[in-house]
Amino acid sequence: MSVWISTLALLLIGSTFLFIMAVLQRKPQLPGLIFAILTVLAYLSYYGDRSPLDRLHARALLNSFDAIPNASTSFRSVALVSYLLAGVYLVRIIIFQRVSIRRRIAHVSNPIANFTAGATFAMLLGAIVDSLFHWGWAGAVVIGAIMALVYLGVLGFFEGILRIIQESFGYIHIRLKRWLSRLAIRVVTIASYIASLSQRLVPDLKTVADNLKESAESHREKYQEQILEEDDKLAAAHARHQDQARNRRKRS
Repeated sequence: MSVWISTLALLLIGSTFLFIMAVLQRKPQLPGLIFAILTVLAYLSYYGDRSPLDRLHARALLNSFDAIPNASTSFRSVALVSYLLAGVYLVRIIIFQRVSIRRRIAHVSNPIANFTAGATFAMLLGAIVDSLFHWGWAGAVVIGAIMALVYLGVLGFFEGILRIIQESFGYIHIRLKRWLSRLAIRVVTIASYIASLSQRLVPDLKTVADNLKESAESHREKYQEQILEEDDKLAAAHARHQDQARNRRKRS
């Protein structure tokens, strides 16, 4: 029995890795991956009382349920649950092979995988709840019926929520890229405007400086000419004054 339990555990872990590969290939298998991880944890905790899984001490994942009245984590696992899980995976493999021959499923997303992953998790969850409270066969039948009714509607709702979250992140990513591109365009535009403005201003400033220099030189030359003219006039007036003074002395 321990070999069978270990083999089924390896099968569940292998299925989880297949889901991881499908998600990395951007196939819509994210709900199946989440259910597969939860299934592995639920399987290890449910069969944590059997060898060799008891070495992992996975039953400790259920210790928080001891606080609930009438709940006990020291229950004995039932082998029938593993047979039902194997039956679900057998049906999945058969359907997968028939569909793959007809549609080449390697290039198409596999919605059956999401459904079976959710079904196996629901089956183990029902088994854990029934064993925690020791409800027996009657409780198992009632839990199975309730989960069958809820699961068919909740699975679509859960996938819809995940799809909305994925699309929201994609929309935010696109908006962020557009905002960054607009910012980059504005920065480049401002930089080019500043560069062109500097190219226009430098020649203009040089021209203004040359004009000021020429104007200053012309004013200086005119001022020097005026000074020379004034000096000439003063020298002529001084000479006339001396001549007049000399003539007065001669007359006297």
